[in-house]
Amino acid sequence: MARPFLKWAGGKRQLMKELEKLFPKELKDGEEIRYAEPFVGGGAMLFELLGNDKYNISEVFISDTNGPLIMAYTAIKKDLDGVKKHLNNYQEEYDAWNDSSDSYDKRKAWYFHLRDGKFWELTSTRKDTEKIEDEDCELAALVILFNKLGFNGIFRMNRKGKFNVPPSNLVNKTFYKENELNKVHDALQKVKEIEYGDYESCNDFVKEQSQSITFVYFDPPYLPLNPTSFTSYSNSKRDFSTELAHQELAKFANELDNVKNVKIMISNSDINFTINDDGIHEYKEKDDEGYNNFFDTNFSNSFKIHPVLARRSINRNGAGRGKIGELVIVNYSTD
Repeated sequence: MARPFLKWAGGKRQLMKELEKLFPKELKDGEEIRYAEPFVGGGAMLFELLGNDKYNISEVFISDTNGPLIMAYTAIKKDLDGVKKHLNNYQEEYDAWNDSSDSYDKRKAWYFHLRDGKFWELTSTRKDTEKIEDEDCELAALVILFNKLGFNGIFRMNRKGKFNVPPSNLVNKTFYKENELNKVHDALQKVKEIEYGDYESCNDFVKEQSQSITFVYFDPPYLPLNPTSFTSYSNSKRDFSTELAHQELAKFANELDNVKNVKIMISNSDINFTINDDGIHEYKEKDDEGYNNFFDTNFSNSFKIHPVLARRSINRNGAGRGKIGELVIVNYSTD
């Protein structure tokens, strides 16, 4: 079974069992389903659906506003050997310092040289996902490399589109496992469209075959629980630290809800997170002052809100990697 080839903030692997309980009945029953995932990120949901025989996925659309990420998916799908070639070359350079007494200093200098040089050059110029060139394979290899070597597995782009994550401890590491990347390549052959773009780019794919069931999963950067929450992993035109961006996403979901045979699932933070006296996560529709929860007021009545508990695995403070309330919002019955 293919597994995500990147560690990704907000990834859903640890929450998958809870999400599966809320899948559309048609998906759980093995009916043929089309699948769309904007905000694909590390692709935990994508690879769960493509790699599990109990799901019958006919064709897939994925997109993201993180250009290097989308190029990595595209290159792995279309030219895996080219990606491996560059990974192996960089692995050889990195391993040259395995037994060096000053390996950290040398690897740190090498890391910044690649990050601010070749990686920035490639992210600035490589945009075309239709025709894959050798430079695109190198960019994909660097995405995997920096995800492995960067601090805490974070892949963060600033507003200028520049990757700005510092290095981790840079101990001896293997950048990839060949058999696992082979499985990713095989799984991605079912992906019809890989697009660099906002979530609205899925619109045509979702609407083009209304006679077939299309399952759409939105996993945006979450509405922050506090002012210090980190929500930006690309140079997207939308700022998901604001309610406005989430209101716009809710409006788009409401529009898709009017399309026949479209099943929608959305993940987000539970801004009214609470645990009752029995230790059970509850979702408060209103706070003590009668304030309606943000998500109640922005989605149509077709949508139902389900609270779940998730484990936060990427946080600069280890003490912050505990359980946290999340919401799963769907436009179909889960009975």
